[in-house]
Amino acid sequence: MRSLKTAFSLLFLIALTAAFFNVPFTSWTVKLQAVPAALSFFDAFSTGGFSYLKCTAFVVLLAVTLLFGRFYCEAMCPLGVVQSLVDRLFRRGKAVRRVCTRLGETKVQRRVRWGVVAALALLCLAGLWPIAWLSDPYAIYGRMVVFTPPFAAIGIAVVVLSACGRARLWCNWICPVGTFFHLLSRFSLFRNKVGAGCANCRACFPPAGGGDDAKARGKEDAALATRRDSLKGFAALAAAEKFGDGGFADVTPPGRPDRAASVMPPGAGRREDFTRKCVSCHACVANCPEKVLRPSLAFRSFGQPEMDFRDGYCLLSCTRCGNVCPSGALMPLQAEMRPNVRMGIAVCDRKLCVRTVNGDNCNACARKCPVKAIEFAEKYPVVNEVRCIGCGACEHVCPARPMPAIHVKGYDMQRMVLPMSETDLLLEMKSLIAGGASIAVARGGVIAGTDDKRGILPAVEMLDAGKLKGALVVDKIVGRAAAAVFAAGGVKKVYASVMSRGAKELLAAKGIEAGADKIVETIINRDKTGMCPMESAVKDIDDIERMVETLRKAVEK
Repeated sequence: MRSLKTAFSLLFLIALTAAFFNVPFTSWTVKLQAVPAALSFFDAFSTGGFSYLKCTAFVVLLAVTLLFGRFYCEAMCPLGVVQSLVDRLFRRGKAVRRVCTRLGETKVQRRVRWGVVAALALLCLAGLWPIAWLSDPYAIYGRMVVFTPPFAAIGIAVVVLSACGRARLWCNWICPVGTFFHLLSRFSLFRNKVGAGCANCRACFPPAGGGDDAKARGKEDAALATRRDSLKGFAALAAAEKFGDGGFADVTPPGRPDRAASVMPPGAGRREDFTRKCVSCHACVANCPEKVLRPSLAFRSFGQPEMDFRDGYCLLSCTRCGNVCPSGALMPLQAEMRPNVRMGIAVCDRKLCVRTVNGDNCNACARKCPVKAIEFAEKYPVVNEVRCIGCGACEHVCPARPMPAIHVKGYDMQRMVLPMSETDLLLEMKSLIAGGASIAVARGGVIAGTDDKRGILPAVEMLDAGKLKGALVVDKIVGRAAAAVFAAGGVKKVYASVMSRGAKELLAAKGIEAGADKIVETIINRDKTGMCPMESAVKDIDDIERMVETLRKAVEK
């Protein structure tokens, strides 16, 4: 039985390690880790989205524990198995069994254990979930495998202490997961017990009467976590990074923008939920093909993955991070739905753009954008906030130094935006106008922008922002002035509550389909005492460019 358990634990450890390197048919092992399985289980009930797949792993772990005791700690916890392997290597031929489920538990151990549990409970109540999850043994092993300094330090320290001091120190003194399974295993049917094979040894227990041996062993225990042992075996590794640019600047490393909000991996959903569920195991970091995901150093998201676009950008065809996430922090995404996930919005600083600094005719961001969300207005890049998904391709290739001129600001709530039919769009936009908006613009099957300001100004601002090209526009009132702006912007179709006959004729002459609830001869002013001043300004002009130029001057006044 012991040989079978040893063989199982080794095979499980190998498979789980392989899952961090995207080896096929191994991802099931990370789903069977205690903390991620528990988070997925409770999430299924708290959100009302009960799923047998989400609940199965945790139920299996509970059932195994009630049958065989701390089987998870012995054979399925990667950090526990590694400690046992280290014990075998450093203590060959010793008769003392150091399996964590058979060691006696002293009062000091119990105080330390429950002190750790109390501290973690306080951290969770304070909303500091990332700090609390630093104690998850699976996540500790993951950070050690991926080797992301300084997050790997805990795992290395545990292994070093296992080699220098008594075996499985973490399991027996600190691990909160071990504490949970230790309590549950008291009710198990076939748990490990001190049997005939141990009766004549008992070296892992303090002598009944105390004495010199007990004092010596007490001193040994006190010396386990000395500073020298804690620091022993640590090494710092530096990884060489590749840097690229858009082809207009020297190949120098870009700085890291100071983001108003970090960019979470696709499928994270709400930031609050992601922070609570993510155990910082770094499985997504290891599996990211572009190496875009990096552990956060911010206090409230410490160790959790966030986007860093200096070495690459998030591929629209990639769904690996959601597929390998064991805790439900990242929702698995289908490949066809992936481009509809809005992770953030790109923001451009014209003062840093090489078009301003050097006068270069750079268009690297627009060329690289996979969703064609960047266009140029007044010779500068303009981001279509509806199309932009926050993939970071523009930031990655921006040649501006020391900081990229365009960077992505993350959303606190990622959105799934699905294209609508023109009929559905028209109904939605009409409801926005009825609700108080003065104009609504849609492109690519989604609403690209709305405004509630009166007059011609919203249309002019939409023109300057590059939002009118190929757009469907619904406006409250459209006269020849507004029609000229729409024609200059290259709209596809215009619908209005009220439209002048001259506006409809102007749009038709430019090949733009137009419709209205009501057609009038002319648009009057707000006092209803005469013609609208914008209409009056362009009544004798037929050239579109001249009309727009005249309207700009009128708006400025």
